Amino acid sequence: LQRTHKLSDDLQKQVEELRQSEERFSALFRANPVPSSTNDSDGRIIDVNDAWVRQYGVRREDAIGKTSVEVGIWSDPAERKAVYQELAVRGRVDGAPIYLQAPGGVRKPFLLYIAPVEFGGQQRLVTSMLDQTDRHAAEAAQHAYAHELEARVVQRTAELTTALETLKNAQADLVESEKLASVGAMVAGISHELNTPIGNAVTVSSTLRNRIAEIRQ
Repeated sequence: LQRTHKLSDDLQKQVEELRQSEERFSALFRANPVPSSTNDSDGRIIDVNDAWVRQYGVRREDAIGKTSVEVGIWSDPAERKAVYQELAVRGRVDGAPIYLQAPGGVRKPFLLYIAPVEFGGQQRLVTSMLDQTDRHAAEAAQHAYAHELEARVVQRTAELTTALETLKNAQADLVESEKLASVGAMVAGISHELNTPIGNAVTVSSTLRNRIAEIRQ
């Protein structure tokens, strides 16, 4: 009888510990800011947290007992099939990129995490979905900025190439001008050197012509 009482006490203690553990898990699960759900091995929803309800606009009581496809949050059921195939092979899913349906029919990108958890001998799947909308928007903005920067670099390169060609042409014109200036200076110098003897020769010639005329007279 004492042994029976002891076994009963141990069983009650285990039950109480299990209850407290589930209460702690439930409190943490509901306080989690990431949309999360617990599912059975068939993918049927056991519970969802408040973030999940806010994200998908589906009431908790309307989600429990249904699959996520039946709830209507999957944009592409083929993606869900691929995720559960990975789950069957690896036993968990770590950040699978997917698209889910938000209120108003808006497709939003998520990273999906599925981890197995055992409670009271029952296997559960804890599913968490990280919204990637802001990250995708930031990546798109970064891509657009990089594209704009690349376009600016191309435009600036074209402008610099044009300026360089203009500079080369100006340099060629300057060299040609310097050549012409050098030729002009050389011609002026030669002219100066020739003017004096030619002038003297003309003067002598004129003088001789006048003297010859006088002699003839």
